[in-house]
Amino acid sequence: MSEHRVKAKEALVDRLQVKLQQVTDKDAAAKSRTRHVFRDIHMREPRRTSAADVKALELIAMYEHDRDKMAGEIRSLQSQVQELCCDVRDKENVLLRQSSNGLPKNREDAFVERLEAARLEQEQSARKLRQQEALIQDKVAKIDADLRASKQVVADLRDENANLHLEVQSRPSIRDYKATQRRVMLLERQLHDQQVAVTHANTLDDLRQYMGTAELIYRDKQNAKLHLNRLSTLPKEACLEVMQDICRQLDLTDVTMIGPSVAKLISVVHAVPRMEKFIRDVCACVQPSAAIEKVVPTLTKWKQNLDQLESLQAYAAQINAALMKRTYENVEDSHTTDPLSPKRALHVIDELVAFESHFLQERQMYSIAMTNVEKQPDVLVHKMIQHFRHLFGVKTMDGVFPKINEVFLFVNEMNNALASIKEALNLRKSSIVPCCLQTQRNLPAATTASVTSTLQDLRTALQQTPSTRPTNTSESYVVTSKSDVVGVAAVRQQHLTLTKLKQVLGAQSTDELVPRATRLMELLSLSSMQHP
Repeated sequence: MSEHRVKAKEALVDRLQVKLQQVTDKDAAAKSRTRHVFRDIHMREPRRTSAADVKALELIAMYEHDRDKMAGEIRSLQSQVQELCCDVRDKENVLLRQSSNGLPKNREDAFVERLEAARLEQEQSARKLRQQEALIQDKVAKIDADLRASKQVVADLRDENANLHLEVQSRPSIRDYKATQRRVMLLERQLHDQQVAVTHANTLDDLRQYMGTAELIYRDKQNAKLHLNRLSTLPKEACLEVMQDICRQLDLTDVTMIGPSVAKLISVVHAVPRMEKFIRDVCACVQPSAAIEKVVPTLTKWKQNLDQLESLQAYAAQINAALMKRTYENVEDSHTTDPLSPKRALHVIDELVAFESHFLQERQMYSIAMTNVEKQPDVLVHKMIQHFRHLFGVKTMDGVFPKINEVFLFVNEMNNALASIKEALNLRKSSIVPCCLQTQRNLPAATTASVTSTLQDLRTALQQTPSTRPTNTSESYVVTSKSDVVGVAAVRQQHLTLTKLKQVLGAQSTDELVPRATRLMELLSLSSMQHP
């Protein structure tokens, strides 16, 4: 018995050790996962001595624990739902089998009620599961929002840290700063000592000790060259008076500035001849007889004119281009591409201005005439009718409208005839009559007996056809009654004429008359030229 108990205890200890190892591994995995989440959020390792990091780790561990717990609950609920679905399917199958076997109605109703109650319980449990799932999703969304906010804060802090690092790197170190401060203090002390020494210096020797060695050597050589050492024999009062006079002339308060001031004066004196020559040349270029005070205003005026020169040249080029275009279009025998001379350009502009004034005068004249017509329309209409009667020889007022109709028909016939001739000669519609005649003269002479007979038949038919125009061309066409106005009689005459033309020309329809007549007119013109 004791051996069995020992074995049982050992087995129990083994199981506890395994469970403890599992718990330990689980805790280690949870801690590792918590550190990994912290590292992803803060982009650094957590510090053990930081209370904020420890708190953040605890919050992350709590959220992870809740998430694992909720995941387990969701899995268990899903398994329960599956089991319930299986039970429902089994019960439905049982009901179907019982209904097929013909069970009593009361037992079937009781079973259906139980199934309905089970279904309601399952629906309630499913509703609770959906509510818990919604709560979990809300918590997860809130955790995600907190995570995004934490990441944004970490990114901002990281940028600020980088900026601070750059600023610290750009600043000098404490050692360099202290060394610079010591150097500044030393230089300030030396400058103060030099200023005090120069202020309390009484002689030139005292001042020379603050000058460089090279400068002192150069000064000694110049003194020996110019024999300036003899000045030491002069009285002190004379030297003092000379120095004071020089300082007054140069407006100096420091004796040591006499040398640099005199050097500047010497350089200016050397540059004076060149300046005089430059001034003389400028004055001679501007105006030889003008005073020097007028040079600057003149140059200023020239500069303003030069500033406007470019725009004036562009304006002149544009005007010249426009006038050259007008010259090519309106002036005959002008093939030159050279720009217009100023005189010619002015002449063209004068012509354009004169044409514009003439055009405006004509437009004003026509506007005045239109105003008079609107005010007195009867007078203008009466003058137009009298002019029409005088041109066409209409004796009475009743013959005006028939004559207008006759002119209209004649003009239409002429236009149709010209269009047919142009089409037969393969000319454009815009060709003029002399061009048509010249093309007709250049055609080869070709006439046959059949064409001559056809022309004779056409002439005979035209002579037998009653004419719509008056026979006496020397006298004016006079209408004596209203029945003579172009109307039914004129239409009947035109119909008879078209019928006889179709018979003579052998045309089947009216559309064939124009081409056949065009060809016959060409042959007629050719025969008239060969047999005058």
